[in-house]
Amino acid sequence: MKNIIFDIHNTICYQKYAAEYFIDKSYQKLLTYSTERISYSLFREVWFDLDFEYQEETQKGYNSLSSKGCIGVETYLREIPYIEKFRTLLSRIYAGTNGYFPKIINDHFQRHWIKGLTLFPFTLTVFEELHQYNLGIVSNFRDAKWLNNWIQNHTLDVYFHDNIVISENEGYRKPNPILFSKILELMRVKPDDLTYYVGDNEVEDRLGASLVGIRPLIIGKEISSIEELPLFFRESEK
Repeated sequence: MKNIIFDIHNTICYQKYAAEYFIDKSYQKLLTYSTERISYSLFREVWFDLDFEYQEETQKGYNSLSSKGCIGVETYLREIPYIEKFRTLLSRIYAGTNGYFPKIINDHFQRHWIKGLTLFPFTLTVFEELHQYNLGIVSNFRDAKWLNNWIQNHTLDVYFHDNIVISENEGYRKPNPILFSKILELMRVKPDDLTYYVGDNEVEDRLGASLVGIRPLIIGKEISSIEELPLFFRESEK
């Protein structure tokens, strides 16, 4: 049995809004609930500071995992739910962070983020053509509830069923091999099965998949988009 596992963002879909859109929307939502005067420039500055800090920690995890393989892997690349970003952000711009503010802003942000997450025109056609295979998803996403809603709203669960691993649920993010081992378990992959992981990132996707023996197919390297997959697998089976 052939197993094909997919990344989500920039692999089967893209985000049509830029970061500024989400910053503006989140700031406007905060203003409707806050009784304090909040500086937009400070809000924006702290937003990007937190993104930078998160990426710095992620890079440290990449470096450690690359140099040590799977040794002590449980210490690398822990996932932080996105609501924690808003708790920290609000605490840095003003004192009134207790209560429901972080959840309101997080849900508002996630609603707009999900609304902007758009399938490529060929995505569903590709899944239809690959439906005879065992399909799965491994995705870095810091709010699993909203991503699961998006998957169901686009009826992607028809193709993937319960073969879905999301970083927030596992407490780790790619390329930590824990996520890839979990999807192999869910998909009941056998040792002699051929298993592929399709993604767009050399570190998150190639490194993470390779550490557990999954064959990576990276967009921009082995393929130019998932639109090529049906032909790729037909050719590989000849």
